[in-house]
Amino acid sequence: MYKWISLATSADLAQLPSHITSEYNPGKVAKTLSLGISDAVKGVLIEYNYIDKDYRSTYYNFYSKKGQYYRSDCVRLHFFEQRLRAAAFL
Repeated sequence: MYKWISLATSADLAQLPSHITSEYNPGKVAKTLSLGISDAVKGVLIEYNYIDKDYRSTYYNFYSKKGQYYRSDCVRLHFFEQRLRAAAFL
C-alpha cells in the first residue's frame, strides 16, 4: 500500500506522524529529515509493509531471538522532485 504526501516546504514533513505508526518514531524521522532535506523535494511516497532484504537478514539473526516483538517489515520513504501520477504507483 502507498500514500503520497505533497511538500511545499520541508516543514510539511510534520504530516508524517499522521501517516506512519508510532512504533517507527515518525516525529523524530520528520524532524531529522526537515533539517536536511532539499527544497527540490516536492513529495514523499510512503510504501507500507516493505520487506528489506538487509533488514530481514538482521531481523532473523538478531531481533527475532530477543523475546520481544519486532516487526519483520518496515515503512519505506521515496522522495521526488515532482508529483507522480497515481497510476505510476498504484
